[in-house]
Amino acid sequence: MEIAVIGSGPGGMTAAKRLTDDGFNVTLFEKGPYLTQQAGPVPYSVAEMDTKYTDKGITVALGRANVNYVEGSCLGGGSEVNAGLYHRTPKKILEDWRVTYGIEFAEESKLEEHFKLNETILNVGLMPFPAPAASQKIYDGAKKLGWECSEAPRWYKYTSDSDKGIFSGVRQSMTEAVLPAINKANLKIIYNTNVSKIWEINSQKVVVEFSNETSTKKITKDFNAIFISCGAVGTPHLLKKSKLGPKHVGKNLKLHTSIKATARFPDKVNGIGAGIPVHQVKEFAPDFS
Repeated sequence: MEIAVIGSGPGGMTAAKRLTDDGFNVTLFEKGPYLTQQAGPVPYSVAEMDTKYTDKGITVALGRANVNYVEGSCLGGGSEVNAGLYHRTPKKILEDWRVTYGIEFAEESKLEEHFKLNETILNVGLMPFPAPAASQKIYDGAKKLGWECSEAPRWYKYTSDSDKGIFSGVRQSMTEAVLPAINKANLKIIYNTNVSKIWEINSQKVVVEFSNETSTKKITKDFNAIFISCGAVGTPHLLKKSKLGPKHVGKNLKLHTSIKATARFPDKVNGIGAGIPVHQVKEFAPDFS
């Protein structure tokens, strides 16, 4: 069978891995470029924003979008552009999935083996050295207020037992931890390619319409099945353009408010090479973090 996977982030890359393991031929579509961590731009730089983010991350600064957001747009998706902070699905969310959507297996006990497998593949763990100064400030402040505060694990392979900031190791993104393990004989990757529309011919055939960034010419290809993994915004957008899915698709996105505060301390807590803050206040979780 020929299967299309649209989007190469954690959802799409994982689907491609499972499908190729089972002997299916997979074509993986990615709108952005393929940039390895070793040969790509410096993490958290303007160059990374330009090359790895949707619309170069411009929606956070310009335009009149109702909601400003940032998403990865490169092979590996959002896993390539963040700090790799890792959380298991909260118990409250699992309960909501079970009650609202009837997903019977959405229970911690039933998902335990899958959580552990993810954590093994992605090398999830805590820092092997003291937290950066900015992170320590959060921890100290929370403790002074009597609030629960803990270090968030990361999908990260540390190559140093001392803090070297962003150069302490390698983020275990999809291109780093999952792509090398995929059977390449059954995988075809098409990046720098935008999927503009999909439609169903019959119950056993779907058509994908796409074009390369260097050409406006639309190409179509038939597949036996399709997995759409374009992210929280991209997936409903593609479904709506294709007039597929339930009529309420894309109408239940929620705004998660982020409040930023700036503080000045007598000692230096931030700057070049300051490392990644990993502590989070969990006193009010899961509603606030």
